[in-house]
Amino acid sequence: MLKSRVTEIILAAMYLRHGFSIEALTDQLKLMKIVAPYLSGGVFDSPYKFLKKYDAMKSGLKKLFLCHKCSVELQCDVKTGNPVNDQPCGHVFKKNKACYSVFVPIGPQISYYIEHHLNDSTAQIGDDEIGDVCTGAAYKWYQEQGIIDDKTVTIQWNIDAAQAHEKSEFNFTPCMGIVNEAQYKVRRSNIILFGIYYGNRKPRPEQFVIPCIKMLNQLKDTGVIVNGVKWTVRLLIVTVDTIERSNLRDTTQFNGLSGCDFCLIEGIILIKQ
Repeated sequence: MLKSRVTEIILAAMYLRHGFSIEALTDQLKLMKIVAPYLSGGVFDSPYKFLKKYDAMKSGLKKLFLCHKCSVELQCDVKTGNPVNDQPCGHVFKKNKACYSVFVPIGPQISYYIEHHLNDSTAQIGDDEIGDVCTGAAYKWYQEQGIIDDKTVTIQWNIDAAQAHEKSEFNFTPCMGIVNEAQYKVRRSNIILFGIYYGNRKPRPEQFVIPCIKMLNQLKDTGVIVNGVKWTVRLLIVTVDTIERSNLRDTTQFNGLSGCDFCLIEGIILIKQ
């Protein structure tokens, strides 16, 4: 199930990034089902089912191209949307070394999620059973304060980087989320994609993290409408490793000067002789 979802996210990113035609999408779906026979059902059955879920995101897709040498935002051609060769930073844009952030609209994904995965599969766990996020003390406190109600979905957010290829200087960093109110199997097999960064160094917060946060803040204020009912969307948990945590908060990394999260001791830097 998880393999199918990861493959679906990759296909969605390819479709949104490269603007597949219907014919190209049909061929890609057939090819994937030949290479990976376990892909069946859902969006892999036909282009119509795939487009029903992802085509609404295409119009709101945002791209941010970055210089592969100095990481500044590149100027793009108005008609094509692609970077021009000569940039103000003085570096020439090279397609084979392109670095970019792609942002996917969150609202349509959450609306689809609520309509197809949440109403009939909301996590129902008794007080005497072992649960997870929705039965925790913090979650119950938010309910008591009126911050979370039966028309609220809470998001668990994750950012983690991985090498694009073995021994490659480039890495990709997906920003994803899961809905805590769904059953465990449902949430694990239906991950929401916020954006993907691809490049040869870590992006600055304003180039990847901050735009994702702005999308979430906007959803917190406006919510989403599903079948005439307004749902509130709130970020509840952020799960990252030690390295990504400093990048997310725009602070010193754990092994840098004053990089400790648990004390106020400045520390010293040891230099090997």
